[in-house]
Amino acid sequence: MNVWIRVISAGLLGLNLCLAQGSQISVLQIGIEKVVLYINDVTDFTKLATDPAVTTRQASRNFNLSQFIGDIVTVNGKPARGTWTTKARAWGLSPNPTGGQAIADTTRGWVEDIVWELQQSDGSAVGSIMASGFRQGPMPPGNTLAGGTSSFAITGGTGAFLGVRGQAVFSATVAARAASVTEDPTYRRVHGGGTVQFVLQLIPLARPEVRSILHADLTPVTVSSPARAGEILILAVTNLGPTSPGVDPGTPFAQNPLAIAISPVAVIINGQSVETVNQLGWPGTTDVYRVDFRVPTGISPGTSKLMVSAAWFVGPAVEIPVR
Repeated sequence: MNVWIRVISAGLLGLNLCLAQGSQISVLQIGIEKVVLYINDVTDFTKLATDPAVTTRQASRNFNLSQFIGDIVTVNGKPARGTWTTKARAWGLSPNPTGGQAIADTTRGWVEDIVWELQQSDGSAVGSIMASGFRQGPMPPGNTLAGGTSSFAITGGTGAFLGVRGQAVFSATVAARAASVTEDPTYRRVHGGGTVQFVLQLIPLARPEVRSILHADLTPVTVSSPARAGEILILAVTNLGPTSPGVDPGTPFAQNPLAIAISPVAVIINGQSVETVNQLGWPGTTDVYRVDFRVPTGISPGTSKLMVSAAWFVGPAVEIPVR
């Protein structure tokens, strides 16, 4: 990683930028593969997770317990890694119950506690998102995401998702493979499973905010000193989240070792992601990060819109003058 650091002055951090209005809600579409639903169909605990072969579940009844395990493979269409797990209990709620379903004014299947533990495509940790709610049935009122079912409330998160809230809906592309809880989950990827997708509407605790746009000599980019195509610029940004190595809250970032932001960070100009060089905590500050990026060679002269995203949360746009 090509890193070079100089101290930034307080005056540069106070540079006035035109912030565009934007929604606080970010949408994450999480794709999951090799999904297996393990049904609690035995009472003999010595048989749990012992059978290396593909199993067939026994018929289950209402109020039964089960759990899902699947591999996260994409976030918003881009490669990612991680694990999706749930703990579920069947409720079978229905205004017109049959065969052991529960009489209720609402129509729902299972109540679930969910964890999405997300990693970048190289396996580095980003953080976890937790949710709770009902599978099956209608989406929450006001949710216009087509094709979704279920109603889950985002209850919090860890790492880059600390303090997140929102809601999620479930959409199955290929139904999960149902197995007995006696099946050994060591062989889940060998035996295969279904494919599912969740759509999460998230309100983060904070979004990335661009404080300054600087040339390589740390002078500000302005109308009289615009950016140039192909030039490497420096952003002073807040709210990029945890770093490696980590620092305690309120503790300044160190010069050595440098604190690298662990979240996937992108610089977006006129709707297109551009090449980034560094993403690190600015030494001596407590919540200012440095992101170096290259101005695209084909950019048109004039004023462009620039945004920064971290952990798939996109911050508000700022204007950048380009020669």
